[in-house]
Amino acid sequence: MKPLYNSLLDELYKRCNEFIDAELLSVEVLTPTTIKLLLNTQDKARGYDWIALELLFEDVEDARIVENSKLKHIDSSEGLGFFYKEGKFVFHCGNSNRKSGTKDAICYIISNNLRYNEIEAIF
Repeated sequence: MKPLYNSLLDELYKRCNEFIDAELLSVEVLTPTTIKLLLNTQDKARGYDWIALELLFEDVEDARIVENSKLKHIDSSEGLGFFYKEGKFVFHCGNSNRKSGTKDAICYIISNNLRYNEIEAIF
């Protein structure tokens, strides 16, 4: 997995069309401070072809996650929140246009470090 620096985060977010209609596939707690998120999303750089992203949140400070069986019911038609704020990487479902709404979201992860891997879409 490659480190995802805050300077590249906006570029990836825009490239993935703000995760509009993304499919959340799984959330796995690897350790008390490490969470892996797997999702399918469309990639503008590949003509909106689908790719999968593995996101490894390390040194997690706060999180609310849902069971994998419920992930498919999360509406991402308006996108998902994914940004860098106050030295933290933040991912959240719902309230995607409001950075202040993170802790009100149904699912969120806040971490100090983030790594990622692009793989073939999983259907």
